[in-house]
Amino acid sequence: MKIFNWILKRLGTIIGGSILGIGMIFFGIVLLFIPVIGWLFGIIFIFMGIMMPIMAGIMGPATAGRCPRCNHRIVFKPMEKGTTCFTCHRRVLNTMNGFELA
Repeated sequence: MKIFNWILKRLGTIIGGSILGIGMIFFGIVLLFIPVIGWLFGIIFIFMGIMMPIMAGIMGPATAGRCPRCNHRIVFKPMEKGTTCFTCHRRVLNTMNGFELA
């Protein structure tokens, strides 16, 4: 069941990145109509729009939960193994069994 949830989260991140990427490509095309500066930024936005679904799939979704010590809400950035709780200043690790104190 955990692997199924992981696949759904990853798929949701890729779909969200695709939607954002399409918007960035559209904005880049609109910028191409502005001479010189628009040409530069338009190409950059189009390239970023193409890369957005790929990077979203690589990075994955953020994980949120509660600190095991003080029950404060913590958020793990994508690909982050641990973070420090802002309330109790303890290191919290993101493991397969949930959140654990380091």
